[in-house]
Amino acid sequence: MDNREVVNWLIRIRDRLMTTSSKQFEALTIAIEKQEQDRWIPVTERLPEENGTYLACYEDATVLLDWFNGKWFFYRTNPAVEETGTIIAWRPLPEPYEAEEEA
Repeated sequence: MDNREVVNWLIRIRDRLMTTSSKQFEALTIAIEKQEQDRWIPVTERLPEENGTYLACYEDATVLLDWFNGKWFFYRTNPAVEETGTIIAWRPLPEPYEAEEEA
């Protein structure tokens, strides 16, 4: 089962729970958003909607790139890398690590 199928199943389950517990609905909504965030998005599907720094994948490398006003730019702290090839997919940067609170 690929990521898209997982998301579709979660959406179906969540939609059936609309009339039940709001906590269950909220948990499934968060899970759906997390699945969407944690996947590579092909550039043929869509491009980023917001300016920012993203992970971008070439055919043989993954690099940090800035997306600004509809164009890719090499991340400002990595001038030694030269652009080669075509970007095929991208994804948002992961959330920073935070230690879990002890119960």
